[in-house]
Amino acid sequence: MRRCEHDSVLRVLQSLHGGGQAVSPALTALNLRYCNGIASPPESIIGQLPALKSLQLSWCRDLTDLPDSLGQLTALTALQMAACARVARLPDSLGQLTSLLALDLSDCAALTALPELACQLTALVELDMHGCVGLTHLPEALGDLCALTHLNLSDCGQLERLPDSLGQLTALRTLRLAGCTALTALPASAWQLSSLTALNLAGCQALSALPELLGELTALRQLQLSGCARVARLPDSLGQLASLTLLDATGCCALTRLPESLGGLAALTTLNLHHCAALTGLPESLGQLASLSLRELCLDRCASLGPVPEALRQQLRGLPLLRDGGGSCSAPAPPRVPLSAEAMEKLIRDHHRMHAEVAATVRTSDAIIREQRDSAADRLAALFH
Repeated sequence: MRRCEHDSVLRVLQSLHGGGQAVSPALTALNLRYCNGIASPPESIIGQLPALKSLQLSWCRDLTDLPDSLGQLTALTALQMAACARVARLPDSLGQLTSLLALDLSDCAALTALPELACQLTALVELDMHGCVGLTHLPEALGDLCALTHLNLSDCGQLERLPDSLGQLTALRTLRLAGCTALTALPASAWQLSSLTALNLAGCQALSALPELLGELTALRQLQLSGCARVARLPDSLGQLASLTLLDATGCCALTRLPESLGGLAALTTLNLHHCAALTGLPESLGQLASLSLRELCLDRCASLGPVPEALRQQLRGLPLLRDGGGSCSAPAPPRVPLSAEAMEKLIRDHHRMHAEVAATVRTSDAIIREQRDSAADRLAALFH
């Protein structure tokens, strides 16, 4: 995408003024993405856009702050500031954007905090702060964002804790904390998030345990724990997550066992235990899942896992996909399903059709190249006549 340089930005802003005239109050979208050379949108312009609904400032590498007049954009529904790496603070007037639905601050590396008044954004549905590597804390009033459904704090490496008010986000559906390497625990209120369907804790290397309160997240469908290297066990309440379809514990190298309650996960389709080097056994209840919903069980590189008991192995034998890439684990191979004559014929026809299409494409490309080569030769010859 072509980037706006400093002179181009000035021309854009001057055109908005209309040669000294007021900016059109009917303007609904302003896109200054990749516009370098601008440190702050001029107060005089921002304050004249009462109908503006979308302000795009992503990848403005020289942007350092936003004007206080930002709060006058009361119709604004989307503010995108991804990768504005020099913005260290946001104005308090941000909290006046009562119509704001989406706020994207991802990869704002210099940003250390959200202003307390930002928690007045009661219409906000999505807050994306992933990659804000300088973020150290969030305001205690975060729970006032009563409409928030998606919160992304992935790769905020200096974030050590979340506010206790987190549990007040009763509309929250996805919480992404992947790569929050300094986070040691979630607040107790987090387990009150009754609408939460996806919780991503992948790469939270300082996280040492999940509490029994995990079972309170009855709407949870995806739980991602890959790379949580200090988690040694999962709580017995795990089996209460009746809606869970994905459990990814890849690389949980301290995990020694799974709770017997695992068999209560009646909706589980994918269980990933890849590289769980300390895992010594599988619960017998896992066989219940094989007959219910489980479609993928990954046991690659479970070096400490002993032979699967024969009874459990028989129950797992029908899994459409069971992968075992190392260690002493003994597991059945996926069954081979014979193709019918009709399916085989269709496969052959598809293969021939694809081969013909590729050949036709090659012939067309060759013809174009020859035509271009002949044309170039004619032009070159003309130069010498």
